[in-house]
Amino acid sequence: MNSSALAADSTDQTTVEDGIKFHYDLPPSFFQLFLDQATMSYTCGYFRDGDTTLEDAQRRKLELVARKLQLRPADRLLDIGCGWGNMMFHAAARGCHVTGMTLAPEQAKFIRWEAKRLGIQDRVDVVVQDAGGVLPFAAGSFDRIVTIGATEHIADINLLFRECRRVLKDDGLMLQHAITASPEEVVDNDELRFLQQHIFPVGEVKPLRGYVEAFEAAQLEVIHVHDISDHYPLTLRHWLRNLETAGIGASNALGVLPERWRAQRLFLAGCAVIFSESHSLCYEQLVRPVDPGRRRKPLPAGVAQYDLEDSQPEPLPTILLDAPLVALEVIDGPSLFVYGDGGALTVGAPPHDPDCRIRVDMATLTEIAGDMGALVEAYLQDRVQVEGDLIAVIQLREALAGLGSQGGIVT
Repeated sequence: MNSSALAADSTDQTTVEDGIKFHYDLPPSFFQLFLDQATMSYTCGYFRDGDTTLEDAQRRKLELVARKLQLRPADRLLDIGCGWGNMMFHAAARGCHVTGMTLAPEQAKFIRWEAKRLGIQDRVDVVVQDAGGVLPFAAGSFDRIVTIGATEHIADINLLFRECRRVLKDDGLMLQHAITASPEEVVDNDELRFLQQHIFPVGEVKPLRGYVEAFEAAQLEVIHVHDISDHYPLTLRHWLRNLETAGIGASNALGVLPERWRAQRLFLAGCAVIFSESHSLCYEQLVRPVDPGRRRKPLPAGVAQYDLEDSQPEPLPTILLDAPLVALEVIDGPSLFVYGDGGALTVGAPPHDPDCRIRVDMATLTEIAGDMGALVEAYLQDRVQVEGDLIAVIQLREALAGLGSQGGIVT
């Protein structure tokens, strides 16, 4: 989600820039409501176990990337889609000279201010420019390149990776961290329209094979592929809890419209479930230049150098509820509930305290009958109130999609 280098098409610059400003030019203080305060990372963390804090998970992610890239003092690092500069600051603290690219002026402003505060402004530079075209750097300018959560929003990754190969030294390394599409057909639906209208107006999630093919076409050898998908639901749950704890009042005080707070809440909860159900995945790929015919430099044997020394083999916990229970309270109307992943909308009081309560009046319920898109819009407009664990609602979305439709209610 660190999509500050978005680019849908080089001929559609206005759309791209509008898309960036729509999401990332909100006040940084809004994102501070739910991101970890230490790094302001808006991408997947790397958890040791279920007890790892969000801040530690994000620090571990940065250290994991630095380890894979084998960052050395005085390395010149290019960070494409640098967000609020977390990887830049991490690398600069190691003595690297870092250049970041973003299309969000608010992020660039934040990075310059923070670099000065940290006393590393001499090792940090940020360029406000689209990364979807020719990169504004000479050949062989960088020892290392990193892009974390940005290529989902760059349409022509073949051009991007050719440019990365051009500006990367022959003995350099590049790491990409990106959300990828699962092996299922992507169809136009209410979820996609919600994302495009309220969260990310531009962008496209690509399959892993598309990245590998683009790397190979750019003469970049894929050294290591790391699936970190299981870490994203935990990251998203932390963000969701932080946003809910801060509350809509804190967002209002920053000048952010209530609809944006609700949209962000729904987005985070929805993504947590989407990753948990394998509709989206997340990978890191480490690559290096390869030139057929040139003498090959052997790599270290094994994969220990591509992970942290304290990594544990135990599975991470799931964020999904085993038996979610959502109560629907219709003002001047019936009480209903949905229980269990395969449950249907049922008339009556819930069997025990629900994980989440939905309150709606009869007029609104009639208006949104059987229309999930209308239900979402009613929630954003505060005509549908949701209290409790929103993840439970997302898990039961198929049953709740029939709100107000008698065919979807078991009497």
